[in-house]
Amino acid sequence: MRLFTILYILVLTSSHAFAAEMRFEFGGPADRCPDCGWIQGNGEITASTPGDFEQFIHRFKFFPKILRLQSIGGEVRASIELGQKLRAEGFATEVGSDAPIPNALNFGEGRASESRPGFCISACAYAFLGGIRRSLNGQVRYGVHRFFPKSAIVGPKPHQFTGEDFDRIQRLSADLIRYVIQMGVDPRLIALASEAGPDGIRWINAEEARELRIIYDPDAWRPWRVETYRGGAVAISETNDGKIKLVALCTQRMGPEVVLTDRTQSDESWFKQIRRCASHGKHPVFGTFVDQSQVDVFRPDGGGAAIRFRLATKKLSLTSAAVFEQFSDSYPATCTTTRYRGSTENFAPAVNLAFRNCTNDN
Repeated sequence: MRLFTILYILVLTSSHAFAAEMRFEFGGPADRCPDCGWIQGNGEITASTPGDFEQFIHRFKFFPKILRLQSIGGEVRASIELGQKLRAEGFATEVGSDAPIPNALNFGEGRASESRPGFCISACAYAFLGGIRRSLNGQVRYGVHRFFPKSAIVGPKPHQFTGEDFDRIQRLSADLIRYVIQMGVDPRLIALASEAGPDGIRWINAEEARELRIIYDPDAWRPWRVETYRGGAVAISETNDGKIKLVALCTQRMGPEVVLTDRTQSDESWFKQIRRCASHGKHPVFGTFVDQSQVDVFRPDGGGAAIRFRLATKKLSLTSAAVFEQFSDSYPATCTTTRYRGSTENFAPAVNLAFRNCTNDN
């Protein structure tokens, strides 16, 4: 396993990428569009890395909020600190390297480059978790293992640990678990890390990355679920960060309804404006049209804005999980958005179940 790991690293990384501690530079296309660049972080994470990163970004007024990591790891506590800084600054994280674009002009403190596959292993895997949006796209590798003092790796046989050493390791383990939970990641990741020693890697596959929330998109919609409520049922889908929610329900007095709540809205003004923006007095909701007179805008408890659609019938084709999505040429394009395109997973069964089981109005 040790030989495999070393060979894998030699194949995927350039000869200079890990000659020193991690350094940062701008990368991205030569045309420098605002949303397509990144900050590339290559090298070992050391005690100085969190401070180096902070100094780097604070030298500039504008910079891309994406950090691409290419690292074999380093110090666990420094990686935790780097991840916390990434979260506080609102950075997204990716795994991968980049390579200069031939004959392209460099700029500032970076160079025109294109993304390449890469890996983030050992302590780097924990720094990666600091991203508010985390992706493992393409042929990249993400792996963990048990952490050990360097002296134990070099000479694991001799008795060399004191009570203070064990105390320090236990406190670091507790801090690591606490950090993983604070980042919104399933702490089972720590258990998977224990499956590999310091000279091995427990590679995380795509299914595990999704299940453990290692990869994360705050704007992505969760699958529809059904909850009991007031003697009936409601169907709910919401974004990962919980700021936008769609609820389908049926009340005994009013019939089937769809309620959209958006806590990112500062007030109800946008919903009020879009309520008036209809096609022949109707709005598209879940693949059907709702008359404008059956649409209410209100301010929910907790802030934001909400809009309620009262549907004419419980029996819907449910061809779309979206609200305000254009499916008619007569619906104004200025009123459409993909922001409220809910999950299609379990959509029809959940909504149909909610519409068949009306809640009590009391």
